[in-house]
Amino acid sequence: MQTGRTAIALRMPFAGEMAGWWWLYWRFYDTRIPLDNLDAVLGLDAPNTRWWLRAVEQAGLAVRNGGFLDLTEPGAFWLHLAQNHFALNYVNTLWTQARLEPWPQAVSI
Repeated sequence: MQTGRTAIALRMPFAGEMAGWWWLYWRFYDTRIPLDNLDAVLGLDAPNTRWWLRAVEQAGLAVRNGGFLDLTEPGAFWLHLAQNHFALNYVNTLWTQARLEPWPQAVSI
């Protein structure tokens, strides 16, 4: 490693609305989505997100529990399956590019 260089080859900072979607991704992973602060976290995307969360609930993949939306067992299963498809594909794309070029300037996902 060269002096003054970080060991981090790639990074993806999340700012603005992307930070809100990243927050929501991890709440799904927690299997519990707090509903009270969606407006603060997702801003202009909150109304659209609420529509999708209602669809998740109507499909039986989550249930309301106080101020939270809790994933059901089928909801956790399908979330895990989707997470495997998207997140693992994302990681595979990054690792494949890093094997070809150890310090890539950018990776197109």
